[in-house]
Amino acid sequence: MDIVYLTNGFPLPLTSGYLRHYFFIKELAQRHRITLLSIVHAGFRPEHSRAMEPLTEKIMPFVARRRGGSILRKSVDRAVALAFGEPEIRQMRSALRQLLETRRFDALIVSGKPTFDALDGLDVPPVIADVCDATSMRLRGEMALARGARRVILSLNQKRVGQLERRMVRKCEHLVFAAARDREAVVGAETARTTVLPNGVDLEFWSRRTRQLGRDTIVLTGAMNYPPNADAAWHLATDIFPIVLKAVPGAQLLIVGHSPTTALMHAARHGSITVTGFVDDVRPYLERATLFVAPLRFGAGIQNKLLEALAMEVPVLTSAVGEGGLRGSLGECPPVQTAATAQQYADIIIEQLARGAQDPTPAAEGRSYVERHFSWTRSGGQLNELLEATVRGRRCDRGAAIEARLRTTSQSEECHEKPAPDHT
Repeated sequence: MDIVYLTNGFPLPLTSGYLRHYFFIKELAQRHRITLLSIVHAGFRPEHSRAMEPLTEKIMPFVARRRGGSILRKSVDRAVALAFGEPEIRQMRSALRQLLETRRFDALIVSGKPTFDALDGLDVPPVIADVCDATSMRLRGEMALARGARRVILSLNQKRVGQLERRMVRKCEHLVFAAARDREAVVGAETARTTVLPNGVDLEFWSRRTRQLGRDTIVLTGAMNYPPNADAAWHLATDIFPIVLKAVPGAQLLIVGHSPTTALMHAARHGSITVTGFVDDVRPYLERATLFVAPLRFGAGIQNKLLEALAMEVPVLTSAVGEGGLRGSLGECPPVQTAATAQQYADIIIEQLARGAQDPTPAAEGRSYVERHFSWTRSGGQLNELLEATVRGRRCDRGAAIEARLRTTSQSEECHEKPAPDHT
């Protein structure tokens, strides 16, 4: 089939946070022809596009405008975007209109809520929306911790995203989610036209080289410009880790990921805390870990960093928010520990550091759980099946509608051809 695929971020590099796009396209490209329209952000390089060429027939990037300047300028830009749409989305819509006018596509896959606006006013083929996570749920969680103007901005964003999610539910033939709890947050108990396709893990890449956990070392990885990660890192560094240090003075905290905040960098002046910023490979840091700790206070979807830590056989401690995205397709509980308060986190960390000193054997059950439940090949294969079923369904519906019109026309003609009754 000919498929047009819209994404809200370029699939490469895999460290960009859009790896879901890459692996789904990789699986579909084995059977179908893919035309990729993608919003590209800072860090996009021509070599990333070249690396996608073997998987696609055509690639059309649209550069997202970077917001800068004063608070007033940012506010004006945001108001214009809310009224007229983001410039890159308008460009994507125009390009998509031209594509649809010149070529017949069998289906359209759209990923990302803002990207869905590119479909406005267009006559499109069957649409599958990869909703992925319930952004409105994440924003509600973030609002609970915010104050002042930040809370107002989050409230406005949450309202707009909620409207987008409801439009996607109404207008798309099928919706795909990364986790069951996100599907429930968007569509409730009604699961018709929806499928849960979890993220996967490249188990060959995320594999230990050493057969012992590190000593007295706590690790958190992730993009630090993503609000749930930034908040979790700050909470860990300022609320939880100081309690741990009182019991384990030699403990070390490694926060690994690009774009750390200034406040987080300031916290790293403590000799026991290291904030790395961008690194080429996070696996060596996971090899050093005694425990992976992600005290997420809000979020949505699947936290890839938790999957990667489990695949690397590192014991994981997280919140109910983090654990909820890792549940198996039948609700199986992942092999992680959870906590809710700073003291609970600290108590579990102290206990785990002591256990790791006595027995540094990696946590093989975490990797086994990932193997059973998180496979890109399996999720990609399911996406292909529902894609083909959705297209068949649309064709059958059209065929039935044409057949019904033909029957109606035929019956009408028969009525007109019947001779008038003889009343003589």
